[in-house]
Amino acid sequence: MKKKGLTLLLAMIVGLTPVGCSSLKVPAEADVQTVQEAEGREQNVGEEGKDKAAGAENGSDTEETLTGSEEIRFTVVQNIIETEQYVVPEEGESFPYAYVGYPTFVIPDEVRKACPVLGECLEDVSGAFYEHAVGTLAEAAELAQEGEDAWLVTSNQETWELEVFRADACAVGWLLQIEQYYNGPHPNRYYETCMIDTVTGERLSAEDVVNDTDGLPGSILENLEPLDEDYIFSQEENEQMLSKIEAMVRDDSLAWTLDQEGFHVYFDAYALQYYAFGPIFADLSFEDYPDLIREEYLPKATKTPLRERISYERGETVSWTEEALVGYLNNTEPEGAGDDAGIYVIECPDWEVPYVADGIFDTLTASPVNLTEVSRKSSDWLFAEDWSANTGITLPGDLYGTGYSDDLYYYMADNSAEEGRLAVEICEMGSYDAVGTYDFSQYLNTPMPGNEYTTLEIPYARIYDGILYAEIAHRTYSADQPCTGFLTAVEIETGKLLWRSEMLLANSRNFVVGEDTIICGYGFTEEDDYLYILSRHSGAVLEKRKLRTAPDYFIPMGDALYVLTYDTAYEYKISDD
Repeated sequence: MKKKGLTLLLAMIVGLTPVGCSSLKVPAEADVQTVQEAEGREQNVGEEGKDKAAGAENGSDTEETLTGSEEIRFTVVQNIIETEQYVVPEEGESFPYAYVGYPTFVIPDEVRKACPVLGECLEDVSGAFYEHAVGTLAEAAELAQEGEDAWLVTSNQETWELEVFRADACAVGWLLQIEQYYNGPHPNRYYETCMIDTVTGERLSAEDVVNDTDGLPGSILENLEPLDEDYIFSQEENEQMLSKIEAMVRDDSLAWTLDQEGFHVYFDAYALQYYAFGPIFADLSFEDYPDLIREEYLPKATKTPLRERISYERGETVSWTEEALVGYLNNTEPEGAGDDAGIYVIECPDWEVPYVADGIFDTLTASPVNLTEVSRKSSDWLFAEDWSANTGITLPGDLYGTGYSDDLYYYMADNSAEEGRLAVEICEMGSYDAVGTYDFSQYLNTPMPGNEYTTLEIPYARIYDGILYAEIAHRTYSADQPCTGFLTAVEIETGKLLWRSEMLLANSRNFVVGEDTIICGYGFTEEDDYLYILSRHSGAVLEKRKLRTAPDYFIPMGDALYVLTYDTAYEYKISDD
């Protein structure tokens, strides 16, 4: 298992990057457990919280008691869910296949009344934590069902420990430490942080609270603390780490906290250096950096210490049956599916290509876009992440991982060909309402069966002007599976297929959609490597250009287009003919 995208779950709640179109629903059994857990958590609020809640019910003006920032208080409950028991014959004991520990918030009524947006936000975050925890456990159940020999109790642990570092009238923030151990040589620890505006519920980025974000990476580098205090980083290592820190600040992926002492930064193992270094930290104190933080976000002095306002409780352990977890994992209907957001099964015409639906007319015969090569830099191998860090240009997201967003939509893919599923799930940014699930599973039935290395996937998709453009491909030899590397165009409101391009045109990690054209590319070790310009209206090839090696990324920046291949970085100037 890989690191979970908890940042995305938090971002969904506080208005950054949504994943609200998750297709997984909790079965009825889990709903009952949730109610029981909630009732148990209410009992853990404490007498003071009960007294204040009773006062609120009797009509007392609780908002008057919350005049100071020190009165923001709530409880963090650490819960555990686990799978069924696994018997170890040698020891004669039973253990769960896996377990997940996750936090939830219990918010007193007086805080809900005084800060309604905050109360709703923390409640939604709790729900996101719960959904994510059950999804993680469901994956464990699926692997256990397959009879993995190495699936032992010591190999399947994931715990998220949450520590609140700030809770006042300005902001509420926490640090989440994620411990994972999944049958590897060592456990892994990751850090996720979140600070939200108490009034608006919006997530605050480092750029929001720091005066000089341009100088922030250098200040962080000056204060890096490896676990080995005697280790001195070389100049080359410092330069590499500075580039990576700059990219994190720029991409808003920096894990940081802000408390009474200063600004603190957390780096996962592997984030800056190899694993032997372990996590690396940096503390920027207010004493050393008095002008670091904007005045409005400086922590205010409080009458009641944070440790007395935030309490931590242990919840009960809830066991899930394998049947319930598998049912949870296999429930693929998106929330909100119905007349306005359904599951659209995309037709797959005969594999004679190209295909254009009746009524589609295209007057383009040549590309209206002109690409002029400005530069190319070649090496034995181009590491895209290093190129991104050195240039300050962010790489596009892809559907192999947790998905990605644009200004209007969030995209996730279900690339489960081994289970007969190939689909794109889409929801709206802002409202997080489901747009629909676009099912391309019929495309798995190619004329040539292929093999496990030629399974089709959806690497990338994008909506433009009400049309969903999706790439379907594999990144191995076309001789083993010639029906690969093509684009499709689908009406998002009806699921109607408008066109399907020729084969062997697109197997890169993304493509670029413009007003009249789509820029994409195809290649592999024994394949021809080309950049293609297609008509957006019919998928017809308008132009192609030979590339040195197979293309990976297409990145438009103003009037420039960067094309990253296996070993070369191209820069083109874009202009209209």
